[in-house]
Amino acid sequence: MPERKNTFRVAADEVQGEGSWVDLRRLSWEQQRRAQRLLAEHAGGELPRDTTKVPLTVAFLEVNSEFTREMLASGVAAWNWVDDQGQALPLPAAGGMVLLSDQEVAFLVVALQPKPPPKN
Repeated sequence: MPERKNTFRVAADEVQGEGSWVDLRRLSWEQQRRAQRLLAEHAGGELPRDTTKVPLTVAFLEVNSEFTREMLASGVAAWNWVDDQGQALPLPAAGGMVLLSDQEVAFLVVALQPKPPPKN
C-alpha cells in the first residue's frame, strides 16, 4: 500500500544534548518556491548562486524572519527538546518558537533544507 514518506527524524545532539531528536516534515513545493522568490526579489531579480551575496536589508530580514517562523511551525512535527530548566518545549506551532536559541533555529533551518535524492 502506498505511504507518503513526508517526515524524517534528525538527531539533535549538537543543540539539545545526547539522545535528542526532531521529526521534520519535508518542505512543500510552494514553500520552496516562496523561499526562492524571496531570495530573488532581494537580490535584484535573480536567484543568486551564492546566497551570502543577498543584501541584508531591514525589509529582507523581516520577510525572511516571518518565512522562517512559518516554515518551522509547519515543518516541526515532533521533538523531545527541553528548555533551560529541563521542561519540554512546546512545538513552534504551539508557541515554542520564541523560546528557541539562535543556534537551535539555525539547526532546524539547515535540517529542513531539501537534500538530493540518494543515488542507487
